[in-house]
Amino acid sequence: MTLNGNIVQIPNANVYKTNICSFSTNANRREVFDIGIGYDDSIADSQEIALRVMQEHPAVLNNPEPSVLVESLQASTVNLRVYF
Repeated sequence: MTLNGNIVQIPNANVYKTNICSFSTNANRREVFDIGIGYDDSIADSQEIALRVMQEHPAVLNNPEPSVLVESLQASTVNLRVYF
């Protein structure tokens, strides 16, 4: 069952040939997502805002603490990666 409550069937061939990640054995896990900001935007301010939102969210753990790092420089955005 997925985190969304959907039932997933996995063919036996996939079980034997690939790695399977089980999120059900450990309630604590680290997730990531990316945010794109403009080149005219302040990186430090954007990092601070994203970090504050993560720290104030009740489902985000303090250990390991959330972090926001510059991931890449694209043609029109600076991509920040948020770890929580």
